[in-house]
Amino acid sequence: VYFCGCLFESSIENLMSRELKAGDTFIDIGSNYGHMTGLGASLVGASGRVFAFEANPSLAQLTTQHFKDISFNQVVIHPFGLGDSVGEFELFLEHGHPGHSTIRCGVVEGSDPNSGDFGEPVNCKIEVGDEVFASDMMSGRVFMKVDVEGFEREVLRGLHRTIRDFVDGIVIEVSPHFLGGASGVAELFDILASAGFSGFTLEHDGAVGGEVFASTINSQTNLYFMKN
Repeated sequence: VYFCGCLFESSIENLMSRELKAGDTFIDIGSNYGHMTGLGASLVGASGRVFAFEANPSLAQLTTQHFKDISFNQVVIHPFGLGDSVGEFELFLEHGHPGHSTIRCGVVEGSDPNSGDFGEPVNCKIEVGDEVFASDMMSGRVFMKVDVEGFEREVLRGLHRTIRDFVDGIVIEVSPHFLGGASGVAELFDILASAGFSGFTLEHDGAVGGEVFASTINSQTNLYFMKN
């Protein structure tokens, strides 16, 4: 109940239900336990495509097995994160809760990565999105969700060609605190503008509201970016 439209990210789930149809493509960047991945798969159906990216390898393996068990063969889960260069990083997991993780441990949280809640470092890989996707991998309209807690700019820079050429809409959790303030938000908007996208508010029922600009974003919010 919590993860399926009642209490968790209902605006995104309602937007996905409005936007995704059978045969479409859903890209889930920061898929976690796969709740949005599963919703996307059910909406695009067997004729659609779903590509999910989860940097925590064990979590990616767990969700891969889950979707295999329920025969959601349209789902492909990649066990790595996306960025603007190939590399590796440490992801810090909350004790006993692999779905709650952060790269910012000791930076933003002010916590010691070797103690407290986030004390389980996992080595993760990063790939460049434009090198992962090919034109024949997409079908129908292409919808993307990005939730990577402050690393959205790196993800988007590495996906610039894919976004420019194939993606129709992107929902992004924009957090000024995680992005380093107003300048980081402005940079995120600039990256998307260079690919031909403008930002809009997202209502609780999934409706797309008025256009928004980087200068008006001062707290964490989900925004919907559409092609101009």
